[in-house]
Amino acid sequence: MRNDQIFVLMLVILLPLSGCFDDAVGEADANEGDTGMTVINNYYNNTTTVMPIPDTHVLYIPQGTWGNISTSDGELIEVLDVWIANSVSSDDVRDYDDYGLTANFICSTHSEDREARGIGESRTYTEMASDWLPSDGTSCTYEIYGTFESYMIYRIH
Repeated sequence: MRNDQIFVLMLVILLPLSGCFDDAVGEADANEGDTGMTVINNYYNNTTTVMPIPDTHVLYIPQGTWGNISTSDGELIEVLDVWIANSVSSDDVRDYDDYGLTANFICSTHSEDREARGIGESRTYTEMASDWLPSDGTSCTYEIYGTFESYMIYRIH
């Protein structure tokens, strides 16, 4: 019985000394809010790189029309999500469909339009992997077509 009492006494003394019950938030647990930055710590050469997170954009494409996006040299477009509305009844009830979008694009090193199909296409409702629009690294103009009313959420990197 004496060993149990010594063990409890040691716990009572050592836990407050370890800092487990301190009211302050430790440096590793601190969350000062979303700063819109990604911090990369390179421990092997003791440097830190801070990179801004690109803004998220939404491109609305009315049914049967084209939406336009342009990039500069060195920029790429990451498609985060695509939502396509398809009228399924006379009540104008809308639901998700697996169509994907089509993009015609021309970059400064091409002399003719190129085409990318199935942008944002998924096999299940919950599977929305990000896509990257094709580019050769130079400035490009994209014309994105939606057969149905569509929204494309994207970032320019």
